[in-house]
Amino acid sequence: MKLESIIKDPIASLNYMERLANNGSPSGFTEINTSSDKTNPFKANGFYLKMLIGGELKTYGEPPEDLCALNGLLVHPDWENVIERKDLLQDTPLYVMPTSSFRTVKVFDSDYYIKPSYPGVIGRMRRDLEEKHILSSIQLTRILEALVCNEKVNEFFAFLPESSGRLITLGNGGSTGYVVRGATPIG
Repeated sequence: MKLESIIKDPIASLNYMERLANNGSPSGFTEINTSSDKTNPFKANGFYLKMLIGGELKTYGEPPEDLCALNGLLVHPDWENVIERKDLLQDTPLYVMPTSSFRTVKVFDSDYYIKPSYPGVIGRMRRDLEEKHILSSIQLTRILEALVCNEKVNEFFAFLPESSGRLITLGNGGSTGYVVRGATPIG
């Protein structure tokens, strides 16, 4: 992508780079373990997230209000391929753009991303999201924020903060969650 294109339309340029500029892992796992075609960033421009219901919700940090208003937990649509109780999965009006990580999505017309739980392997790793992952993301964001504020990092360093999330615990004791990533860099 040319710098002049980025300057002319930074949002469209970022969306293009988020989806298509990353050509995958040199290991080849990107093509082996990937999401469904309807959610694949190289094949789909966008899709609607699903919502898992029927459990106890716990909130960490302060997610955007529109997410907290939902009575369930946002999950990747590929959950519908593996969940046994289809009645626990609902459609949402939340339209998102896939990013090259296959799991993280950018919410259209909003200033945040969502890293939802994914029911399986992407690349080389399972991509479910447990409470420890949410807490770790928030803790790491606080550490990085302190380093930036105290000028302990290079002046060109910046990051997208992950300072909130939600978790659902179902009746069978299983749980999963999501992390919210801000779209405005810190640093």
